[in-house]
Amino acid sequence: MAVPERQRTADVLSGGGMRSFTELLLPQHLLLALREAGFERPSPVQEAAVPLARSGADLVVQAKSGTGKTIVFGIAAVELLRLDLPSPQVLVVAPTREIALQVGEVMSAVSARLPAPGLAIGTFIGGLPTEEDVRRLRRPCHVAVGTPGRLCALVENRALPVRDVRLLVLDEADNLWAADAFRKDVLRLAGALPKQKQVLAMSATFSASALAGVEQLMRRPQRVLLAPDHVSLLGVRQYYSVVPEAGSGQVQLEAKARAFLALAGALSFTQAVLFCARQHEAAWLAQRLCNAGFPAAFLAGARSQVERMDALDAVREFRLRVIVATDLIARGVDLERVNLVANLDLPPSGESYAHRVGRTGRFGTRGVAVTFVTAAELPALHRLLVGVPGAQVEELPAEVPKEAYYYALPNEDERAALAALLPADAIGSSSRRRRWAMIPPGIHSVWRALHPGPRRSLRALAPPTCGVRARQQS
Repeated sequence: MAVPERQRTADVLSGGGMRSFTELLLPQHLLLALREAGFERPSPVQEAAVPLARSGADLVVQAKSGTGKTIVFGIAAVELLRLDLPSPQVLVVAPTREIALQVGEVMSAVSARLPAPGLAIGTFIGGLPTEEDVRRLRRPCHVAVGTPGRLCALVENRALPVRDVRLLVLDEADNLWAADAFRKDVLRLAGALPKQKQVLAMSATFSASALAGVEQLMRRPQRVLLAPDHVSLLGVRQYYSVVPEAGSGQVQLEAKARAFLALAGALSFTQAVLFCARQHEAAWLAQRLCNAGFPAAFLAGARSQVERMDALDAVREFRLRVIVATDLIARGVDLERVNLVANLDLPPSGESYAHRVGRTGRFGTRGVAVTFVTAAELPALHRLLVGVPGAQVEELPAEVPKEAYYYALPNEDERAALAALLPADAIGSSSRRRRWAMIPPGIHSVWRALHPGPRRSLRALAPPTCGVRARQQS
């Protein structure tokens, strides 16, 4: 039986009809870098915003999560830079450390074909020693990416020179504007920069106050708004599952964990994100998943930056199947193989729900999102989703249609990586037929080779390190 390739939703494939980035008249080095990074044709937001960004216009760009907004400012940045000038010329502000690191990686990919010595990118975030940042800034640094507090500290200590900055990017701008501390830092940074600069503000959502606020930083703002209400969660099949009342606290969490494991055992998912409210719950759930044969790690704000980086690296390198998280990664973080998202608690707001669920369906792909609730929580879920664009939640059926989320992995290396992560027998079942159903089509032969005998030991799978290599200390 043929395994379906990964499909894209209409909002990503549609637009003005451009079939290739060549139609944007980009220089050859950018075309090569984009092709090598896997970008074959511009998405609608790239088609609309890239020409304006390249022209030097101040822009507010709103488009659904995962449609390639980072590429928009990446192209603009690479084109305006002077490589012979070693000081920072582009400043990118991101609300979380994880988003800042991700932006740095995308910028590296977009600039990969520049002539040697190439683009120098520095990422400056909290949780790591400031002394390392100061040493880094003594070397050439064309693009400075970071979180608001760390960037402000470096600018005010004169470690980060800003006299040559010609482009300011506010990534996840609505989040930067919503928090008082972030907003104050953004205003301080903007005030320290030269008056003649380009400003780009990017987000999937903009409140009226955030829109008005960021436009005050611009001279002649233009808007590219491509997030109509009906497509914001297009491609994500959304369900709720009612879990029996089991008391409060840990007992209820265990009941929801069992429900998630039953779902995970029934779906041929590739990778998943599991959201919960508290760090100690995330740690416990990661352990529970590891013990059940699903290599997992957890992410929470109180973890060290090195631990957080290791966990995300392990997911992206396909050494984990599940990442358990608080709302730390609900915004902006791209995990391209995720086709299952689960909420084990009620998100704090409708906006939070949209951002959590948006961890699947990235760049117009398809995925499934399930929120586990008790009967008492169900009315609160429905109230939460009133007015959330694209929130169409129905009860979890006995069988989730595979076409809602399943796709073929693109190469043999990824198929082998997934096979290595699959459990050697089913969760809570000795049925061979049920075990076999857990294995995605196309992976059977690889799985047979990896599991010729008894179930492999899980003794090394502990929650902070389950599938995560220790980072080498220099």
